[in-house]
Amino acid sequence: MDGERTQRLRRARLQTWGLVAIAVGLYALLRFVFGPVAQDPSYHRFADTQALGPIPRGADVLSNLAILAAASRGGPSRSSAPRASCGGR
Repeated sequence: MDGERTQRLRRARLQTWGLVAIAVGLYALLRFVFGPVAQDPSYHRFADTQALGPIPRGADVLSNLAILAAASRGGPSRSSAPRASCGGR
């Protein structure tokens, strides 16, 4: 029974990587055929342009502190997460 489960997991993993390879290949083909997507020159006009003290574009830069705080307090890192065993229940 354990061997059957291992085979199903191996087949699922192979199918997943196969789909990833197809998606990446299709993306590469479309980029080669159609080239880069044209970007409107005024695309970044919405960005903050005011300096906040010595920091240019201060609100944009300082808003990243909230992301940094959330990341530093975030959940367990990948290396410290418990590993699931294939045979255990």
